[in-house]
Amino acid sequence: MITFRITLLGNLKQKLDRKELLKHDSKIFRISGFSEILNIPPSRLDHGTLDNVYDPNDFLEIVTPSETGEIVIGIMNYKFSDNFYMHRINTNVGIISLYEIDFTLLNAGISIERFILKCIYEIATYIEVYGTMNSDQIYELHHRDTRGCLFDLNGDQKDVVYNTDEPIICNECLGKIAARQTKEGFISTLQHELKKLKRPFFLRVESWIKSHPFMAIAISIAMGIATNIIYDIGKLTAIKIYHIRYPEQQQCIPKKFPQ
Repeated sequence: MITFRITLLGNLKQKLDRKELLKHDSKIFRISGFSEILNIPPSRLDHGTLDNVYDPNDFLEIVTPSETGEIVIGIMNYKFSDNFYMHRINTNVGIISLYEIDFTLLNAGISIERFILKCIYEIATYIEVYGTMNSDQIYELHHRDTRGCLFDLNGDQKDVVYNTDEPIICNECLGKIAARQTKEGFISTLQHELKKLKRPFFLRVESWIKSHPFMAIAISIAMGIATNIIYDIGKLTAIKIYHIRYPEQQQCIPKKFPQ
């Protein structure tokens, strides 16, 4: 099993639920704990804005590999110069940028924690398939078109929604992974665990309603009418059953109220 340690870089805009990440149940990896590096050197790149923009190589000096062999995953709110959200810094260090992606995910009802787990599954797959996450061979899994696959490139950051909520392994990538020697049952385990990376049911319903407002209104009206019909039928049935079981009570009910 691969062991990861998460290092928070600088101050994050969104508060992470550390317990959710630590208790994540996986047969592929585990998260051993958290650490923090609060004092991040200013960016050396002049990007013409007030934002700190970093080159991936800047983190070679900032984040050092774990002495115990854990894979270190840095999480930051700063922007990468190439606008990608994840970079492999070396064999044992990867950095995830939440710059602007955090709001894209939250607007879609997807938690930051699930996005981080999705990225960790991606790195864990590289290690299982290629023996390291720092090999150029991993690019054979990447594809530019958006399929909701774990290995979508997501050139447009908005596309990250499609492979974060219940990501899949597309057939092309499945074939490439299967052609490599991996642990027995790895592919089926990976697919099973990715299915669990989905929004809670009520958030999926809310998202569907936002996407199909007129249909949601029609269904709501139909359900209201159906509920009234069922209520009336139930009420009449209950009265009929009561009269059948207690016929003597009918005689006590005046047919007409006195004037």
